Amino acid sequence: MSRRQREMREGAVTDWATAPPPALVDYVLNRHHAFMRQQLPRMSALLTEAAQQGGNAEAFLRLRRLFGAFRVEIEHHLLTEELGLFPLIRGTDAAGQPLSAAEVAAAPEHVRHLAEEHLRIGPELGELRRLTAESIVPRPAGKSLGDFRDALQAVESDLSAHAAFEDNVLFPRVLARQGRGASAGGAR
Repeated sequence: MSRRQREMREGAVTDWATAPPPALVDYVLNRHHAFMRQQLPRMSALLTEAAQQGGNAEAFLRLRRLFGAFRVEIEHHLLTEELGLFPLIRGTDAAGQPLSAAEVAAAPEHVRHLAEEHLRIGPELGELRRLTAESIVPRPAGKSLGDFRDALQAVESDLSAHAAFEDNVLFPRVLARQGRGASAGGAR
């Protein structure tokens, strides 16, 4: 791997307009997907720990249900990208076999669906923030809940950057390559 490819993969390159689409995919996988795969299980464990430290059991139950649904949705979104769109961008399936022209032509529909999912993330995060407010889930939940709040803020920031990168860089490139223009039809 060349130095430029390594820099793109790690996100050190800011000229994404000239990066090949597979490098954009590598960046999303290595930066954003890896971060979510680290944080989401950690956050689940923090919620369990916080609930065991005491506090409003009903509020914790609501918080755990909402976070559980949020986690499933995010993990599904990551898999949809990894098993649906990203192979289309690379032009090969998971086994490295070339995709047919008809399969690659499905990319715009994947882009539209994923861009719509990006728009639904904000309200869910807002409700998670509301439920983690001290007035809703009071002490003695303590350090674990504070760590969960910090992780939630980091996840929210990363999801925002992830969606912006895809909506403004990756998706327009995919659509342009497909000859469909540069709008993801719902992308920000």
